[in-house]
Amino acid sequence: MKLVTSESFAKVNLFLELLGKRDDGFWEIETIFQTISFFDILTFEVTEKDTVSLTCNWKELENEENLVVKAAQLLRKTGKVQKGVKISLKKYIPLGAGLGGGSSNAALTLKVLNKLWEINIPEEELHKIASLLGSDVPFFLTGGTCLGRGRGEIIKSLETLPPWEIFLIFFPFLVYTKNVYACACLPKTHLSSESMQNAIKTKDKEGVSANLFNRLEEIVFREYPEVKICREELYSLGFRSSLMSGSGPTLFGFLSTPKDIKKVKEWAGRKGLRCELFQLQPVHGQ
Repeated sequence: MKLVTSESFAKVNLFLELLGKRDDGFWEIETIFQTISFFDILTFEVTEKDTVSLTCNWKELENEENLVVKAAQLLRKTGKVQKGVKISLKKYIPLGAGLGGGSSNAALTLKVLNKLWEINIPEEELHKIASLLGSDVPFFLTGGTCLGRGRGEIIKSLETLPPWEIFLIFFPFLVYTKNVYACACLPKTHLSSESMQNAIKTKDKEGVSANLFNRLEEIVFREYPEVKICREELYSLGFRSSLMSGSGPTLFGFLSTPKDIKKVKEWAGRKGLRCELFQLQPVHGQ
């Protein structure tokens, strides 16, 4: 019996800019992805029966539309695999939170089953398969700190950042990425990630904090003003190095002193919001 259990890490976007609308309907973007120490847990068991099955602690995710199932089926078809797999997913990363949980699950499924099914598809080909599943999936094949271009699928690894502590503020609702991009407009002036890349290269925490940027914030803030209010309140509390991740609504921020986490958790408690402490994850576990 072949059995593997592994962590599937979430991400935040340290930088995200819109560069233009593509002919395929997607937006051309420039982003900097960063995995964090918040994860789902996936277990894979190879079977002789040629089927893919999924069980999950969130029963509503046990369906053919789950990216885990889609990834397994696509890889099985590509590699002409005769065996099957039983997959168990323990889901902790919220859906529609801008943290890439589903994409991370799909990427881990590709990586693990490529080995368990012994098809050994080359990295470049696995990247192409990942791109068919979603714009963020290719990043999670690499993890760590990466520059993303195209629709996010063109990945370049950057200098590994230390495991700096960050907080996440969770909201009790989800935001659909597709809807956020549908409301996007081309900015009059594009911001470049060059300053952020330079700060990452020198592991300059203040520089990284100062260059946090997400063009999608203004869209989400219009539709969900409570997210904007919370971001403004974090600023007033002194957490100016905070940002919305991806298409939101989750907010994250860097910590400067040991007292910061107590301050932000007390504030979140008063707002009725969940606040958790994590670290930047230098390498995507597998």
